[in-house]
Amino acid sequence: MMRQSQAAPPDALPMGVRWLPFVRESDAGALGDEATWLARLADAGVPIAPAWLVPCGRDGRDDGWVERLTSVLTAALDGSSPAGPAPRLRVAPWFASRAAQSRFGRDFPQLPEVVDAEGAAEAARALSRSLGRSLGTLDGRPGALEGVYVRVVQLAAGANDASFGLAASAEPRDGD
Repeated sequence: MMRQSQAAPPDALPMGVRWLPFVRESDAGALGDEATWLARLADAGVPIAPAWLVPCGRDGRDDGWVERLTSVLTAALDGSSPAGPAPRLRVAPWFASRAAQSRFGRDFPQLPEVVDAEGAAEAARALSRSLGRSLGTLDGRPGALEGVYVRVVQLAAGANDASFGLAASAEPRDGD
């Protein structure tokens, strides 16, 4: 069956950022089991939400992940149709391993929807502070945030004004 997405892929992505509708089962080595399940949903014809996976660091906080996340959030807000409703983004975690989820899952903050550039910058700062607290003495060490991604989902208007009919997660407990 043909894969579906409601949005065209972005022209260029910052280093390491993945476009969720392009995730394949073969990405499971880098992105974890959820990549396998989401790819299977896509291959079965379930439309995938326009979303990005932003890595929080192969090289720790010096990797520039906060700036990269801010850039993705801002670009996602700027790339929406001016004739349509105002863009809204949901920011959530994506963990490539159970170890990363165990270490950082409880400290990943619940963030409000991002609707403007100021909100984009604040969301990135809030995540940086939260993950920095989780790291403690490992803050800034290369590889300390390996396997931790930020899932940025462009919300579609639909039932209850939420992302409706589009998959952005295959997590067994909290997935779509």
